[in-house]
Amino acid sequence: MKRIAATLITVAFGATLLAAPTTALSVPGNSCNPAAGHGTSGCHRVTATPVVSVPGTPTVASRPSGPASVRVRRNLTLTGTVSGAESTGVVTIVKTRLVGKKWKSAGSAEVSLVNGYYRYSFKPTQKGKWRFVAKFLGTWDGTSGYAASKSGVKNVQVK
Repeated sequence: MKRIAATLITVAFGATLLAAPTTALSVPGNSCNPAAGHGTSGCHRVTATPVVSVPGTPTVASRPSGPASVRVRRNLTLTGTVSGAESTGVVTIVKTRLVGKKWKSAGSAEVSLVNGYYRYSFKPTQKGKWRFVAKFLGTWDGTSGYAASKSGVKNVQVK
């Protein structure tokens, strides 16, 4: 199998994308059209991983802070910051919980970023180990903005 470099594509707002995964690539001078019955002798398999690089000021979403444990059906409040970002925006709190030996989605919630800070409160209805991650979605107006970022994991035991 020959290795062929993937093509980089620059789209209108300046992001760079790696060409989408392809199963066959025609090399100039070779016949490559398996659908037309030409076989695959002139084809080369290519595997590409999509990569998106969104321009903008870098940001860092802090790991949510809050208690290490909470009682079931009691209020749990998580707070954090997004440094480098404008004073407003949206942060998504992604929730997962351990079910048996697997981490399962417990949903997500969008909260407003105010002066660089976010705050999320809810009442867990299930006992066990929970994980929380904050994702800043970033902003982009076509000429400037703030890059997206993702926090580390906050673990909470619900008793």
